[in-house]
Amino acid sequence: MKLTLLASSASLHVARSLSAMLRHAFSKGAIRLSAAAATAAATFLKRTALYDFHLAHGGKMVDFAGWSMPVQYKDTGIITSCLHTRADASLFDVSHMGQLRVYGKDRVRFMESLTVGDLQILKPGEGRLTLLTTPQSTIIDDTVICNEGDHLYVVLNASNTDKDMKHIERALEDFDGDVSLEPHPEASLIALQGPKAMEVLQPMLAEDLT
Repeated sequence: MKLTLLASSASLHVARSLSAMLRHAFSKGAIRLSAAAATAAATFLKRTALYDFHLAHGGKMVDFAGWSMPVQYKDTGIITSCLHTRADASLFDVSHMGQLRVYGKDRVRFMESLTVGDLQILKPGEGRLTLLTTPQSTIIDDTVICNEGDHLYVVLNASNTDKDMKHIERALEDFDGDVSLEPHPEASLIALQGPKAMEVLQPMLAEDLT
């Protein structure tokens, strides 16, 4: 079988190199090595505190941003799970997401300098989805920020946690105010999502969720 990778004659050397790489990749020995490498890589994936729970319930574990996470469970397809969540409510293990607590009397002003959301209006226990941006208003990521009374609780996307943290830390170096950051990479995080989430959670809380 002939595979044309590049049409340009100026790229002939690159094409030959790629062709050699493909021949090697599809050799039996390389396939065995690739499988071994994949197995080795899987052993280094980070695990949440619910990893054993996922396995016990037939979770099909996949690599998600360096974490071993369930993409579906035994006897429950992805579509079925999605439809259930849209109609009722579902629990999600989102412990792979970055978690950060921001302390100090200037914490709100600091985080407002990095996001587009109005955080001053948040009452204790309230939160909002907002965007983390550069000084030029380029969007870096979306984030959830909650007012926890004496601090702000920030949730970062798993695939961007390192990048987002570096951006926040660099901004703090130039910020003139009382702010301290407290990352919590060891903390677990559970999300209850769906139209009946409040109905499910309300009996467990003293606060009125309405």
